[in-house]
Amino acid sequence: MPPPDPIALPLAEGLVVAHLGGDRLFALNATARLLWPLRAAGPGAMAAALVESFGLSPAVAETDAAAAWRAWQAAGLLTVGPALTVALAGLTVGLSSDRPEALEDLARLLPQATATGPDAARLVIQDGRLLQDGQSIAEQQDEDGLIERLLAALVGIAFARAPWQVALHAAAVADARGALLLAGPSGSGKSTLAAALAAAGYDYLCDDLALLRRQDLMLWPLPLPLVLKAGSWPLLPALAPLPCHSRLGQPVRYWQPGRTVTLPTPVRALILPRHEPGAATTLTRLSPFAALERVMQAPARLQPPLDPAAVAALVAWFERTPAWSLRFSDIGAALPLLRDL
Repeated sequence: MPPPDPIALPLAEGLVVAHLGGDRLFALNATARLLWPLRAAGPGAMAAALVESFGLSPAVAETDAAAAWRAWQAAGLLTVGPALTVALAGLTVGLSSDRPEALEDLARLLPQATATGPDAARLVIQDGRLLQDGQSIAEQQDEDGLIERLLAALVGIAFARAPWQVALHAAAVADARGALLLAGPSGSGKSTLAAALAAAGYDYLCDDLALLRRQDLMLWPLPLPLVLKAGSWPLLPALAPLPCHSRLGQPVRYWQPGRTVTLPTPVRALILPRHEPGAATTLTRLSPFAALERVMQAPARLQPPLDPAAVAALVAWFERTPAWSLRFSDIGAALPLLRDL
């Protein structure tokens, strides 16, 4: 689905352009204002307008038109070729690339929107660089570096612009009864558990970052691909055909489960997992206070400014949300305990 056209308003001899829901203004001078209505026709039509209006030589006009075209493409102000609209936490993010084959590969990893929501940003892959609203955020990346930086940019956009109250280091899956929120530090096994539950038929919501919606503390879907390290690969047959990538110097496989959630989802249980090789698998109920302590250590972050109503809502959420500590070494033994909650 193509993203909506940018906002464009005249100002004296120039034109002010902005993305719907964005945070930057683009100032187009009088020449660029002349060319703006011709952007859909391409650089050739823009060059012809420069020749006709200013008497430029065709060679100079083509150079100037191509420069404007590339600058607008980099800023996400126009889409050339295939484009994706990525759905994250109630937002949509436009993504386009000058390499259609790269976009096809990314489409297998990213949660594409089925409807247009509030537009958050434009990401553009151009000449091996990643640009956000016209500003370069990653220079000349190889495939692994580009994927890593793109996923980080998408997380950053959701974190910066979605209306959340609590951000947790957590993964989440859901069934018809609600979401299982798996919170804990790196290495606790939450991503592996989420992947195993997704492979067993649960819907997938998020990995690494979970956002609780400000208005009601429901869980925003943020279904970027699960990032699974080599230790979890033998446990999940679905990973076998997937390519191996490098992320932060470690081999990983990215997996986008087939069933993902697009709507805010209530949390029916909070799980604090801890993977311990050789340990017996145990599931222990936590008090609301102990659960809050463990979540803050996960770590978690609260969106300021807090007020009495926001703190009271958080306390009520912990009081009504059952919480469990899961100690495990064997995924096969852990899954039945979680399914029975």
